[in-house]
Amino acid sequence: MSLLKSLILVLIGRNAKSYLSKAKELSDGEIADKVIKSKDSQLFGILYDRYSNKVYNKCYSFVKNSDEAKDLTQDIFLKVFLKLHLFNSSKASFSTWLYVLAYNFCTNYVNRDKKKKYM
Repeated sequence: MSLLKSLILVLIGRNAKSYLSKAKELSDGEIADKVIKSKDSQLFGILYDRYSNKVYNKCYSFVKNSDEAKDLTQDIFLKVFLKLHLFNSSKASFSTWLYVLAYNFCTNYVNRDKKKKYM
């Protein structure tokens, strides 16, 4: 690899790190707005880092199984990423919107699971 190419890769990496460190200082709503506009998965990762443990704990309280709770957490954050354009920071905080979505997702999951067991 050429020296120039190596230097470019280093600078891109530094800019990305600087960009993300500045983004970590933003509010949840500001990050959500930026993700909506840019579909930037690295920015979305900041929201994931902030809330994944809380969402996992909520999921675990429903299913009482660690692996299942991890799967549900991933499913919820995928849904959040896909539905983030529906989030309106003037109506609710991001955390409230996320927790409602997580609660409803887990409730629906448990109810579907119960129906499968009785069939």
